[in-house]
Amino acid sequence: MMKKLLLSVVMTATFSLVQAQYALNFEAAPVTNVYTIGNNGPAATPKMIGSWEVNPVKAGINTSDHCVKDLEEANAKSWAYPILEFGTGGMNMNATNGKYLKVKILSTNKTDFTMTLSPQIAGTLTPITKTFTGVALNTWFETVFDFMAAGDGYVARLDFFFDKNAGIYYIDDLAQSTTATLSSKDFKIKNVAVYPNPANDNISISGDNAIKSVSVFDILGKEVLTFKKHTNLNISDLTAGIYILKTDKGSVSKFIKK
Repeated sequence: MMKKLLLSVVMTATFSLVQAQYALNFEAAPVTNVYTIGNNGPAATPKMIGSWEVNPVKAGINTSDHCVKDLEEANAKSWAYPILEFGTGGMNMNATNGKYLKVKILSTNKTDFTMTLSPQIAGTLTPITKTFTGVALNTWFETVFDFMAAGDGYVARLDFFFDKNAGIYYIDDLAQSTTATLSSKDFKIKNVAVYPNPANDNISISGDNAIKSVSVFDILGKEVLTFKKHTNLNISDLTAGIYILKTDKGSVSKFIKK
């Protein structure tokens, strides 16, 4: 009877672990069946090299001690990119646990680049590529990859790479989510002034002419508008309410759409 009870407890615990929403902060060193860092083309030269490293910029939205580095050698072979292998410690991608993956990114030497995240869902690699422009160097930011169109299944491996040419990047805090909203702590940064506020049609940011891009989020953290300038931003299509504006320099402000 006791053996049956223990077996039942173990099975229940194992099932709960597998079904839980996945999150990985990379604070602990790589270990089998949690995560290891490999390469899709380990013998290739040049290539993209993933490694567990100390966080180079403990500031803003990421003050953790460790993260993962991607050193992309010049003209790296397209197939020789880093992979994260989870073994039995991976995630189930489905509607219940979530089909969005959030990740924090830091670029040390490129302001314009792409990033591809490719989970191996039920044995099939499913790549999604996002383009970033006007990124502030050495500043952590968070983004969300949308895999809602992909099938369901277990993920034991996750491939990732950037533009494959002489970039140095870091990633951290990989998290599964049921929504595409960003973490609220992503907005706890230096404020900027927005005028007019409240506004009906257009707003501008005062004081910082170095701003190259602006994103607007609703109060749930969902991105609703993007701009490649910081003045005369057309917000006329927004519904009335409170919004958060974030610049490529990491500064933020709230404004009211009338």
